[in-house]
Amino acid sequence: MKKIRIIGAGSVGSFLAARLKTSGVDVELISHSMSSKSAVTIRAESEVSVPIGPYSGLSGADQIWVTTKAAALPLVLSQIAKVSELRNVPLVFFQNGIGVLEGTERLLSSDWLRAVCWFGVRKEVLGPTDFRVHVAGVDSVEWGGPGASRFGREFSDALKIAGVPGVHLEDADQVEWRKALWNISSNALCAVAQAPNGHAEADPELRPLAELLYAEAAAVAKARGVKLAPDVHDRCFAGMKKTATNLNSMLMDLRGGKKTELPWLNQKVVDWGAQVGVPTPSNAWICGFIRYFESKGPRA
Repeated sequence: MKKIRIIGAGSVGSFLAARLKTSGVDVELISHSMSSKSAVTIRAESEVSVPIGPYSGLSGADQIWVTTKAAALPLVLSQIAKVSELRNVPLVFFQNGIGVLEGTERLLSSDWLRAVCWFGVRKEVLGPTDFRVHVAGVDSVEWGGPGASRFGREFSDALKIAGVPGVHLEDADQVEWRKALWNISSNALCAVAQAPNGHAEADPELRPLAELLYAEAAAVAKARGVKLAPDVHDRCFAGMKKTATNLNSMLMDLRGGKKTELPWLNQKVVDWGAQVGVPTPSNAWICGFIRYFESKGPRA
């Protein structure tokens, strides 16, 4: 297996790095906050030590997996662009949301893939270099994009080594929308309710609201020409059930006083809905709540 470098030591990056390292892969986490190379202890299914270092550690990489949040992508790509030997290194983007790569196309000089994780994962910080990763309902990683013909097989093989089934979809928009519909239907709703994922699927008060959020977003996708498979609705709500005890990233961001992924989820539905003439009142309503909580700082 070739060298894999993962930019972002958050929940997804830490989980994938731990799985790969446990299987003997040459993997390293890359963080903009690191000035020199060290290691982090990741406690997932078992305890493993993974090297972590600065962007200079990308040299020699055969694949770069970007697992930062969408807001960090312009910075990440500008850092990669500074290293000339990385201009043709395959890139894989694992961000939640829709329109994730908007505005960054000019910075993409190599083949790339869009990937999403169909499972719930959360990182608990135990110390400066000590993490515990909580993961629930590991299903698959769906992926697709223009890099499929050049390095899709190698990426799929790496996922298999990590013990995560890979599912190839031809259209990167399909990859984004299928998983984003799950996040749009449940993340903000459960963040407002301070509830685990499963409440959006099972609670009789929240489920109708989740359905409204889903219906508006699906209508926007259709108006934009995205052909959603018939199984998407059931798959999204099954994902909530499968990760029923997990606390989603938006809820954790609000508790930590951080900006959320709202601009790439419900807010993007509202923005695109206005462009294509699809009303999105439920998504606009939930966006107002999230922005209010963001403005108030850390939430108890």
